[in-house]
Amino acid sequence: AIDLVISELVVLSLACLFLIRYYKGHMVTADVTATVYASWVMGFVGVLLLPYDLSVALVDSYQSLTLINVWKITYWSTFFLAWVVLPIQMEYHSSGHFNFRNKLKDSFVKLFLSGLMAFAAGIVYLIFMFSTGGGSLTQIIGFTMAMSNTYGVLLITVLMGSGLVGIPKRLWIMADSNRELQRLYISAATIEDEYQEARYELEDTELEVFKLAEHVEKAGTSSQVYKEISANVFMLKTFVANFQFASRSTTRGGVQRTMTASTETNRIDSLGLTYTEKDVVNLHARLIKAQLKARSAERRWRVSIQQAKKSLVFDSYPLDIFQLN
Repeated sequence: AIDLVISELVVLSLACLFLIRYYKGHMVTADVTATVYASWVMGFVGVLLLPYDLSVALVDSYQSLTLINVWKITYWSTFFLAWVVLPIQMEYHSSGHFNFRNKLKDSFVKLFLSGLMAFAAGIVYLIFMFSTGGGSLTQIIGFTMAMSNTYGVLLITVLMGSGLVGIPKRLWIMADSNRELQRLYISAATIEDEYQEARYELEDTELEVFKLAEHVEKAGTSSQVYKEISANVFMLKTFVANFQFASRSTTRGGVQRTMTASTETNRIDSLGLTYTEKDVVNLHARLIKAQLKARSAERRWRVSIQQAKKSLVFDSYPLDIFQLN
């Protein structure tokens, strides 16, 4: 039995590695790839261990200390990844700071504030329970554990329930190329609107970066603003130049507009050279968010195009709507 479990773990590790390599975008960094891979593997390990654990306990009537340690490692590793590593990584990569130390500090501060809010809510709950005679400390702990377990069960029920109904229904529709093409044709307008919105947001943010860089250059190397923020501003300009985006022109459903009227770019004109380092950090954070949103919208648009091209009935519906300008 242990040989079968080991074989399953090897297959699981290889399958997770293949899926991550296949689906991850080129903007995903190595540290995020590693932690997501570990999260996937550790999340599925429990599913593989449970049958073996039951066979050892029920059939062999044996309590394996090694298996107990494996369960502890699996639980605490998953707990640590879910509540510490992944939140820190999310805040780190969305931070607008420009060096490792400040980005890490910013992520720890945000995580600490979130924990502090949860702790304050817990204190308020305890005070309320004690003041209203809601029960002893032991009863409160038991109730909290029950609520946590109920939350997990409800979450599993919602996700599995949606998957059990949604996935077979989706596969059934995909089997009919005519219905699938109708669905893509109808959803094209919504997908394009999201794509255009993401593109406009990206271009507005990029324009703000270029206008800020222009202000800094005009200030001169001897000015205070140049000394304080020029390095970070020019770094932002490099980030914009290196970001590859498929199209920066409007498509059929897009609406032409001049971006010089944007609120943020006008803000630079009104502030002049009073932009601070904090403003540059916030601008960098908005640029990161806009780039991710644009990449996601672009990918969804291209997936829709690929799905339409794979449909068998091309002569029944015009596909001009799926042309990306």
